Amino acid sequence: MTDRSPPGAGSEPAVTDPKSRCAANTDRELWREPPGDYYSNLIFVTEGGGIGIDVGGHVIVMQLAAWHALARPALEDPDRVDADRGPALAAANSRVRSR
Repeated sequence: MTDRSPPGAGSEPAVTDPKSRCAANTDRELWREPPGDYYSNLIFVTEGGGIGIDVGGHVIVMQLAAWHALARPALEDPDRVDADRGPALAAANSRVRSR
C-alpha cells in the first residue's frame, strides 16, 4: 500500500514566533473618540504621510493635499452639495471655519 500522506504528516507542527508573522503597525494615531475604544472613530497618519480616517470600520487614506481638495469646494460654496449628502455636509460645514 502506498503512503499518500503529505510530507511531514504525523510529525509535530512547526512552532513559529507569532511576531515573525505579524506586520509592524507604523501608523501614528492622532485622534480617537472615545479614547481607548479600539472600535471608535479614528484619525491617523501612515508611514508614507497619508492621512487616514476610520469611521465605523470604513477607512479612507489620502495625502493631505487630496483631503484639502476634497473639502475645499464645500467650504467655498456650502449651499452647493449633493442632495444625498446635503444635511450631513451642511452640519459639518457649520462647525468648520475657513481661514
